[in-house]
Amino acid sequence: MYTGAWSRASDLTDQWKAYGMPELIGDRVKDAAQLKATSPIEQAARITQPVLLAYGGVDRRVPLYHGQKFHDAVTKTNRNVEWIEYPEEGHGWHLPKNSVDFWNRVEAFLDKNIGPNAGR
Repeated sequence: MYTGAWSRASDLTDQWKAYGMPELIGDRVKDAAQLKATSPIEQAARITQPVLLAYGGVDRRVPLYHGQKFHDAVTKTNRNVEWIEYPEEGHGWHLPKNSVDFWNRVEAFLDKNIGPNAGR
């Protein structure tokens, strides 16, 4: 979060990056070992349950390449990962067609994995 294109293109203010992130997320130098240890990328191999990933293609808060990196990491050990991408959306779904599609997919995902059709 501190480096790369995300840091420059993010919608977060410089003040947040300088003061909020180190305080609430962790200092990039002092907490480097902890940040690496708890990184979703570093923990991806531990995820064994079904996963539904959904991303907006123009999200500046959680850029698409973060999702793609996580998807690549988690699918190395978990074949039960579903990917949804809405190219014209940002951080959250604002177009009604995408909201309807997303929640229909969530319902199907939950039905397949924990609902009456689980395990089929």
